[in-house]
Amino acid sequence: MSLLISVQNSLKRYELSAPLRAIAFGAGVAFALQLFGKVIGYLLQIVLARWMGPAEYGLFNYVLAWVAVLAMVGGMGFPEAILRFVPEYRTTKEWGYLRGVVIRSQQFTLLVSTILGVLFVVVALWFNKRAGTANEWLIYSGGLLVPIFASFNLIAETFRAFHKISVAYAPRQILEPLLLIGAVLGLTLLPGVTGIRSTEVLIADLFIFLLLLSLQWSLLRRLIRSIIEPAAN
Repeated sequence: MSLLISVQNSLKRYELSAPLRAIAFGAGVAFALQLFGKVIGYLLQIVLARWMGPAEYGLFNYVLAWVAVLAMVGGMGFPEAILRFVPEYRTTKEWGYLRGVVIRSQQFTLLVSTILGVLFVVVALWFNKRAGTANEWLIYSGGLLVPIFASFNLIAETFRAFHKISVAYAPRQILEPLLLIGAVLGLTLLPGVTGIRSTEVLIADLFIFLLLLSLQWSLLRRLIRSIIEPAAN
């Protein structure tokens, strides 16, 4: 927080214009959140590797890597399009288009990423059966995470388009790893637990993302109403 205050004071001292101050301050917030997020993410990896072991830790990251790739494909370029069209529609005051592009992009992203998630489950279960391993719940959790990741990415970029940098970055960079660290440490406190399986961690991460996604979607709906309704009146 002191870093952000010093950035603000420096901007005032050099008497930059209001738009440039907003851009520079947003960049400072994004940098601080991502830097803090990297530190927390590093701690998360240490905790996971310590309690999961090499095999389970590798399996967990392998599934997450596929989830991230499929979520990016399922986004169909909407995160990048949102960054272009939301500021444009706000400038031209085309409120119907603004609401439409936000809602429809979410709907199409959810539809396509869900299809990809189902395909992931079908293909992964086929390989799982051939290999003779018992990772069904890990595969199901990975399939559910695909549309959640895709929606999460799109909402983050939507908040960026509205210049809400902290709301865009904090849930994924800060809150998710902190909550997952807490969940893993909580599992280790259960009686008789000597190690944690990748399935348990992925299911915990699934519920964390669901919670954060619900929170962000609620904040986004409130933000859109606060911008469109006063302007329409």
